[in-house]
Amino acid sequence: MLTDNSWNSLRKLLDLVEELVGLSDQEGPPRRSLARKEALLRQLRMRTGPAQLKQLPRPLSRLALRHDLSPRDVALVFCLVHRRLAAAEPVLTGRELLRLAGASAADLLMSDAALRRGAAILRGGLVVTDGEGLDGRFRINEEFFGKLLHAAGGGGARPRQGVFRSDHDHFMALRELVLLHERRAALIFPWSCWRDIHPEPGLDEAELSRRTKLARAALARREARSNKTRIPWLKARAEHGIPAGSDEEVILAALAQHALFTALPPFSAGDLVRLVAASTDDAINKREVLGVGGILRSHLLVEVETDTDAGDPAAPVILSAGAREALLPSMPAPPPDAAERRRFHDYMEQLQDSTDFFRRLR
Repeated sequence: MLTDNSWNSLRKLLDLVEELVGLSDQEGPPRRSLARKEALLRQLRMRTGPAQLKQLPRPLSRLALRHDLSPRDVALVFCLVHRRLAAAEPVLTGRELLRLAGASAADLLMSDAALRRGAAILRGGLVVTDGEGLDGRFRINEEFFGKLLHAAGGGGARPRQGVFRSDHDHFMALRELVLLHERRAALIFPWSCWRDIHPEPGLDEAELSRRTKLARAALARREARSNKTRIPWLKARAEHGIPAGSDEEVILAALAQHALFTALPPFSAGDLVRLVAASTDDAINKREVLGVGGILRSHLLVEVETDTDAGDPAAPVILSAGAREALLPSMPAPPPDAAERRRFHDYMEQLQDSTDFFRRLR
């Protein structure tokens, strides 16, 4: 449960962000709005220095101090926390996010680095991204958000993470797991394509391995509570006997995301083995994961351009047509139904401010 100091620090920060969001939405005199926004940003910076961070809820203060978050970084995090509380769609583009936490258009040029790969808020696991920079799509990490709600809500059992509402929701959770594997591979195999994709992995090998295990466990818990008939990925995984969280599933997820999100050449077999390897020795032991006797090839889920049993490490690997049909999510994610929208609207209408929201949790 939060102490009075932590509660007051959290409330004041959220109130500042709430006013910043209001200024960004209104169409008042631009000079007056800009002056007020600059004043709010100064207050925000004063409340997010090293000494003030120690007074925030432990899930945030511990990560902020460990990863040396700047006042701007903390402001970005709180903008996304506010977005998660106030809107049904928790995502902001990098441009929208920096606009909220910046004073002017010129400030975007200086702040873009805060949303690039290797940036502090991404290294710390506070924020999840699809893309980077101004055109990336950013949202608060659900696991961190759950811990923050737990801290604000008065203790007891940690709140359950929500079920997967759609195949799109599940696919984006898989993306988080794949990104952790990519960053670990970039660290273990600095000569690989993964280091090209993640030039600054940001964390050490032990921490990345720990987070990967936690992400797998969190994904499994949400899957267990979800309606599997609504998620084709889970149905296909069961039909082909692919263990949850296995190397085969991570490789399939990486290939599926490559097909949807990038225009890069196909990954090689060696790239994918390194993706799931926990060490250089492990990469040798896992060469057969893409062999002809493995699940992925024997079940015709992937296509490998090689004639050898063990596979040529340089051979390109892609999803088969059948796997693309079975695994890729429908886009976009389905919106909430009318009843859910009405319930959410009524709830938000009754809220007075962020203080009222956290009071209701208690």
